[in-house]
Amino acid sequence: MDINIPVFREGTWDSGIWGEARNYPVYNFDEKTIVDLGAHIGGFTTLAAESGAKMVYAYEAWRENFEVLKKNVEGYENVKINNLAVWKSRSPVKNVYFHDDFDTTNTGGGGVFEGSGLGLEVKTVGLDDVLTQSGPVDIVKIDIESGEYPALYTSRMLGMVKSIVGEYHHGMIDHSCEIDGVTYGYNIDDLKAYLELGGFCVAVEAHDEDVGNFAAFRL
Repeated sequence: MDINIPVFREGTWDSGIWGEARNYPVYNFDEKTIVDLGAHIGGFTTLAAESGAKMVYAYEAWRENFEVLKKNVEGYENVKINNLAVWKSRSPVKNVYFHDDFDTTNTGGGGVFEGSGLGLEVKTVGLDDVLTQSGPVDIVKIDIESGEYPALYTSRMLGMVKSIVGEYHHGMIDHSCEIDGVTYGYNIDDLKAYLELGGFCVAVEAHDEDVGNFAAFRL
């Protein structure tokens, strides 16, 4: 496979975010099915595709990032990209609002928020719809700026997922989801407990009180 020279936008964090995305703790993509939630401009997506992934399903909400992602995955036959925000499964809400970061050079810092009416309106897809399209998944990578909580909490199909790696965020700690009579907050402690209840072993690495990485694996 010919490897593309990545497209980065001048005066942005694109190259740094690209490098971080290629350093998630994943060592074997060979013949794996991968889902990349919050694909940005394709750092993780292209790494998986170049490393022998059977198929990579990539989702990016922000249109400007998606246009660069499209350029960076050109020619990769094992990549399918989608300009959609991954949000709650089975939700009547079909659109959410994307807010870019206050620092416009940080092209990976924007997030989606339900019902705010502010920002760019984007179409949503539930994680269960993503998994219905992909079939059983070996690795889900997720970095969607606090959207990891509604996406994971409301999924009823995580049994199809072998492992999850991602970044967690505490930017919406006043939110929660009620699942089977239990309230789970938008914080890593509750997410860890939820995933462990679902059969995952979970490791957490905090960078500060608001952001860190997590990995969830089935043994």
